[in-house]
Amino acid sequence: MARFEQVKSNIVARLNEFEFAKATKELYSWVWDDLANGYLEYCKDKISQKKHLLLHLIWETIQQAHLFIPHITSEMSQFLNDTLQNVKK
Repeated sequence: MARFEQVKSNIVARLNEFEFAKATKELYSWVWDDLANGYLEYCKDKISQKKHLLLHLIWETIQQAHLFIPHITSEMSQFLNDTLQNVKK
């Protein structure tokens, strides 16, 4: 989680400096290097115990990506909300 907080801080700093390419690269690196290769690999064998952490990280990542691809992330957010509602039933 500390790594993701650092990524969010870096994105905000890059955006404040109008460095949009660097901000998107920061998010891209987080998604592929940390979320996919790290957290997903770690959680795949423990999905029942780690699903809340994983869903939280996915949700927060979607929120960060919304700054760059709002139409896509709106659909993703709706899908995730619907999925979570079905899981809670």
